[in-house]
Amino acid sequence: MAHTFNLITIDIKENFQTNFSGGVVVGNEVIFAPAEYNEIGIFNTDTLNFRTIDITNDIKNVDGIKFSGAVVVGEKVIFVPYNADNIGVYDVKTNTFTESTQVIPTMSAKFSGASAIGNKVIFAPYRAEEVGIYDVTTDVYESITTKGIVQSGVILYSGITLLKNNVILSPQQAGVICVYNNTNKELYFSTPINEKPYAFSGACTIGNKVIFAPYNSNSIGMYDIGETNIYSNFKPEDQKTKTFMETNEKFNGAVSVGNKVIFIPNSTKYVGVFELNKSSEKDSKTNLNLILGLSIGLGIPILVIIILLIIKDPANVIYVKKFT
Repeated sequence: MAHTFNLITIDIKENFQTNFSGGVVVGNEVIFAPAEYNEIGIFNTDTLNFRTIDITNDIKNVDGIKFSGAVVVGEKVIFVPYNADNIGVYDVKTNTFTESTQVIPTMSAKFSGASAIGNKVIFAPYRAEEVGIYDVTTDVYESITTKGIVQSGVILYSGITLLKNNVILSPQQAGVICVYNNTNKELYFSTPINEKPYAFSGACTIGNKVIFAPYNSNSIGMYDIGETNIYSNFKPEDQKTKTFMETNEKFNGAVSVGNKVIFIPNSTKYVGVFELNKSSEKDSKTNLNLILGLSIGLGIPILVIIILLIIKDPANVIYVKKFT
């Protein structure tokens, strides 16, 4: 049996360039983070029904995309601030939306994507020069600077996910997968994945695989963090879906439900549903070696080592930057 991929039409009042951006599973529903659309999207994975919650009167006026990404901590869904100058909080139990009063960077396009570790939410920097950390229980925001670690002013990653205590960043312009190991606090990068610019936006996991949501890429990206660290991709073969996949700005976020991945619609009225067939996981794989650059000063590489990283053996990891 081959992989299957279906498109589910949804009913929305207006169609913006970016309707939603990211989502998270709560029970049998996927909560979509509102981007330009002023309503929270809710997609039922059992019935395939779609509904919304209007937050127009509950949020400050924001130009363009408000949030980009969502995570759940307890009974609260945290929306990642993109252009919004406040962290968005949706209470699932009370069905209400509020904004945190914590001070965060006021620049535009600051974060895109997040992962939860305990009661804390880690925000992935999009253009911000810091990794944001928000404690949901205490409503406290803090950050770790990335100055001197990554290049400023470039859109590198959009989306983040956790697997085996590793934080994996979804590559947009970076062209390489970035993995941060939370145990050893080490950062490393893959060799080029040879995808289109602005390839992916959003990621989730199924088993040992990280699935990247196609933004401009014509294929669905898959990264195996099991024994071998292998990158592969899946390209639908039926003509209708193939033609759709050749368009740009398709999806902006991904979440997994069982063996299915739900892709969040960006500038489309389709929800993508990708079902992974484990028996064909060995198809079209290419070995993914790791290139580590040890840098100083303005980030000029003084050492490049190509290795095959076995994640389960931390001794094989040579860190680029260690956070303490």
